[in-house]
Amino acid sequence: MALTDIQVTALQPWTKAYRIADASGLCLEASPNGHKLWRFRYRLQAKANMLVRGVYPQVSLKQARLARDEAHLKLAQGVNPSSRVFTRFRPQHLLSSPADVQVHRL
Repeated sequence: MALTDIQVTALQPWTKAYRIADASGLCLEASPNGHKLWRFRYRLQAKANMLVRGVYPQVSLKQARLARDEAHLKLAQGVNPSSRVFTRFRPQHLLSSPADVQVHRL
């Protein structure tokens, strides 16, 4: 189920860091010191990766979802979204199957 802005604002710190899933790999990680980070979880070439998309409240829920959608587009093109230059991770013709580029769904 997708998060709402009210739910995100109401998250309280616990003794350990925890994550609350939004949708399509986006989650909010709340740390014990009160910081909240937007993270995008994805798989590239059967390897799990996690990318920080920003700090809440500087990056709103809407902005985090837009950043997640941009990362989905990069993955569909065979580009590693964590690369700053967005160079191709593997040429498209070398991808052996759709399993090489897949998004981790929570």
